[in-house]
Amino acid sequence: MKKTFSFISVKNFLLLSLIIALDFYSKKWIIHNYCLLETTYITYCFNILRTHNYGSAFGFLSEYHFSQNWFIFFTIFIVLLLSIQFFYFLKRKEEFYYTLYLFIVAGSIGNLLDRINYGYVIDFVDLHLFDWHTCTFNVADVSIFIGSTFLFM
Repeated sequence: MKKTFSFISVKNFLLLSLIIALDFYSKKWIIHNYCLLETTYITYCFNILRTHNYGSAFGFLSEYHFSQNWFIFFTIFIVLLLSIQFFYFLKRKEEFYYTLYLFIVAGSIGNLLDRINYGYVIDFVDLHLFDWHTCTFNVADVSIFIGSTFLFM
C-alpha cells in the first residue's frame, strides 16, 4: 500500500504550530522584559536588543510610512497565499520541499501576526563581530531564512 502525503498531516501541523508558538512566546517575553532599544550583552558576538521593524526584511523601507501599513501587509499576505497554494502543486515524493515551504509559511505567519497586532515586527536577536552588527531579527525570520536557504540550494 502506498503512503500518501498531505500538507495537513499531524507532523506538519505540529511543526507549523511549534515555529509559530516559539516566535510568539519569544516576542511576548521580550515585550514584557525589555524596553525599546534596551540591550543585554550575552557574549562578545550576541546581544538581545529589542527593536521595532516597520519595514520589510532587514528593515528595508522602514523609513517610508506607507511601508509600515498596506504595502508590507499586502506583500506578506500575497506571498503567504502563494506559498500555501504552491503546496498543492508539489508531488508526494517532494516531502522535503513541503517542510521547507512550511518553515517559510510559519515565519510569515509569525511576522504577519506582529504587523496586525502592533503595526511593526518585534526583533531582538543582535549578532555582531566587534563593531559590525547584523540587522536584528527574530524566530520567524530564522524560520524564513532556513526555508529559503535550503529551498534555493
